[in-house]
Amino acid sequence: APHAVDNDYFMRDDEERRKQAAGKREELEIAPESTVFIFVGKLENKKQPEILGRAFRSLGAEDSHLIYIGSGGSERALKTEFHDCPNIHFVGFQNQTSMPIWYRVADVLCLPSKGPGETWGLAVNEAMACGCAAIVSDRVGCGEDLVCGEVFGEIFPHDSLISLTRLMEKMLDTRTEKTQIKQYIENWSLARIFEAVHHQLNALP
Repeated sequence: APHAVDNDYFMRDDEERRKQAAGKREELEIAPESTVFIFVGKLENKKQPEILGRAFRSLGAEDSHLIYIGSGGSERALKTEFHDCPNIHFVGFQNQTSMPIWYRVADVLCLPSKGPGETWGLAVNEAMACGCAAIVSDRVGCGEDLVCGEVFGEIFPHDSLISLTRLMEKMLDTRTEKTQIKQYIENWSLARIFEAVHHQLNALP
């Protein structure tokens, strides 16, 4: 059974949510054509939010942005380290009801966790349901099943800043149609979980 979120919740009201996402880009002074990377989760050591900021800063791409969504023990240190980077934004904790909009603000979700405990990373499912590509570390559980081998997904060694930077550079030059990503994630749905479990139960002697 595929691990999944409620895709319908994240996919519905697409036009209205895209309008709201455009408004958030405007508030953050992000141009419509700019590439936006997004981090979603607790700002804590095991998720390595600092390596993402360093990789982004090394890109030196003035027309790209990085948004941190979440709060946690590393927040103050991150804001101090990247205070001189106007294209890095901290928007704090966001309620789940607003996440379908924030995912539409972005183009690429980045989950650079080193663990332990990143057993799957359902934020990747959520982001893909909204059309985001994904970059995850080799310590993120969904990498092997959900991300590996897909043109809109990349995996990097969790301890390699250089590898992460190169993949972010690649994403700047490669744009996958959001509809293609959304069509792919439809195979990772609650309905498919039900079908798989139902099939196994019927197969019992």
